[in-house]
Amino acid sequence: MNWKDVLLYPALGSVLKAILWPISRARLPQTKGRLALNGLTAPVEILRDRWGVAHIYAGNERDALFAQGFVHAQERLWQ
Repeated sequence: MNWKDVLLYPALGSVLKAILWPISRARLPQTKGRLALNGLTAPVEILRDRWGVAHIYAGNERDALFAQGFVHAQERLWQ
């Protein structure tokens, strides 16, 4: 076992974890709270069940499809 295995690699792993953790958390979809989006004509409510499946309630079809696209894009942002 050399000095890299004992000192360098664990330290480098800790530094990378400290840097990458906030970045990876920032890419998760917002599932709580309120958002104001341009393009909606009526209020839209997006509820998630215990499995994380989004249920969209909108005043009209256009807003429902807009919200569906928003949810889909938000959940795929990590890719």
